[in-house]
Amino acid sequence: MRIVPTLAILTFIISCQPVEREFREVIESDTLFVFDKNNTLRLKGPVFGGTKNGEFHSFDSLGNIRSIANYANDTLNGYYKQYYPSGIVRSDAYYVGGYPYGEELVFYDGYQDSTAIQIEGKWFIAPYSTHLKEYNYRDLVGKIMYQRNYDLEGNLTSKRGRLFLTKFYDSIRGTRNEEIEQAWLTPAPSGVDQIQVEQHFVIYGQESKDTIYIHSDSLVTRWNKVFPEIGIYEFEAVAYLIEGNNIETDTSKFTVEIVE
Repeated sequence: MRIVPTLAILTFIISCQPVEREFREVIESDTLFVFDKNNTLRLKGPVFGGTKNGEFHSFDSLGNIRSIANYANDTLNGYYKQYYPSGIVRSDAYYVGGYPYGEELVFYDGYQDSTAIQIEGKWFIAPYSTHLKEYNYRDLVGKIMYQRNYDLEGNLTSKRGRLFLTKFYDSIRGTRNEEIEQAWLTPAPSGVDQIQVEQHFVIYGQESKDTIYIHSDSLVTRWNKVFPEIGIYEFEAVAYLIEGNNIETDTSKFTVEIVE
């Protein structure tokens, strides 16, 4: 089931509810504006060819920012943030093809800090939430594979799921002396202080053994190899997923066929 945040785009609600008359839509210069019955702006974003494309901002009835979502052809695609009425980020997620994917961070209200960043030669003060409430890691169809919850002091209160990986290919076909690539999706919560995860792969072949250490800021682990001879090669990849004192392993098998 495709997951669509109900607050990300008001037109979904408008099109399905009998209170459509309470909202007014205006399109000017390829920008959609949606106003409520009190003439308060509730939604703003670019439309091209009648579809949502680009960054949309939604607002509550008091005019406070509610969410910032990115769309491509009417489908959530890219970064998606929700905000508390205080203006503090409530959640931070990423969507691919309409599904939440990878890390989703949910924060407590009332706690934030700021840092200075430089964009195109100009300096800006960027606030960020500091107290993590919930950490989710989702697969490519939005299913939560790994979840951790925390109290205000940063202590773990509950958890479910396990660290996991998903390989890209069951079989790979290439030519002699040409580099082939296998890849795995793995959780990489390097930006979250409460979660400390270490990971590495050991890839076993008929006459080879390769160890790959996962980059702490990457969600994708890549393995590349060149084969000088024609043939079919079988491999087994063992991932070691370490969280604190807990060590889990996950194994995937794949084949490489090398032709002339």
